[in-house]
Amino acid sequence: MHAPLEQIRDFAGDGLFTARTQEPNWGKAHRILMPVFGPAALRDMFDDMLDIAEQLLLKWERQGPEQRIDVVDNMTRLTLDTIALCAFDYRFNSFYQKDMHPFVGAMVRALAEAGERGRRLPLQNRLMLITRRQYDEDIRFMHQIANELIAQRKQHGDPTGKRHSERDVKHQGFTYRR
Repeated sequence: MHAPLEQIRDFAGDGLFTARTQEPNWGKAHRILMPVFGPAALRDMFDDMLDIAEQLLLKWERQGPEQRIDVVDNMTRLTLDTIALCAFDYRFNSFYQKDMHPFVGAMVRALAEAGERGRRLPLQNRLMLITRRQYDEDIRFMHQIANELIAQRKQHGDPTGKRHSERDVKHQGFTYRR
């Protein structure tokens, strides 16, 4: 497994992209997630994908032709907003605010740190106390938001009115639909 993916297990657990193929959770994640992202399911997500893409284009239009575009920032927002809406029916609304949604900021920092940790010596990682503290805080925050989202869904049901199987599976703070 690639070193950054090994580090991502700190906050994503052993899911489809982070589990080793011989681990039981790789098979479980594969069976749960593959249908969710198959052709039929992706067709059902098209309207939500279009919605987020249109938000980005409207933001650029509002800013005018003279505005410099931070492509990395905008594509990060586009990607994470699209995943949140399509997979979890949750809106970060990243294009309606200057700063990224706190969850998105925590995710970006945690992913960046996971990549860096794989390039450093273990001793360096242990000595970087402020970086470790931020990484741990970001992980706690992502899990908190995910747990709040699950609690809201359990209390109020799916806001989209979609009917989901009773076999929804909770994994690392997220509910993946079968």
